[in-house]
Amino acid sequence: MRIATEITVRRCEAQQDDDIPQCELLVAGAVTGCRLSGAILEAAVEVAGKYLLFMTDDVPFEETLTLHLLDGQFRLLDSASVGRAYATGVFSLVELREPDELVFRFIGETPWAAKLLDGPALRVPLYAEAPGVTRPFGFTRHFIVRHPA
Repeated sequence: MRIATEITVRRCEAQQDDDIPQCELLVAGAVTGCRLSGAILEAAVEVAGKYLLFMTDDVPFEETLTLHLLDGQFRLLDSASVGRAYATGVFSLVELREPDELVFRFIGETPWAAKLLDGPALRVPLYAEAPGVTRPFGFTRHFIVRHPA
């Protein structure tokens, strides 16, 4: 597990003012063709050949943190967002817990943890894993976002 400093993003032009910000993923300055939601790359961590990216939207007073998990070929495997209406968040990566868990702070002083799973796991899309966590509709997940014990 390591901080992937070679990963950067370039913001894409918005089609309309109310569009969700999009960016293009770069690796060592080279374009990958991968587009992701988010405007600012807060951190990128490589874990077992996969990349977990922490991205914010750059929306004052209603910031959202989106976690994107990419495979080694920079294809999107899974995403989850942390945030709530009218909440301002400041991201900080707190700890890398070997072999597969990252602890971070975003809104307030409460720590969050992202735990990578060995592979896709069944998920019931009607239930959130923790208050404030949302995901696109789907029946699998590759990581869990929770408050650590």
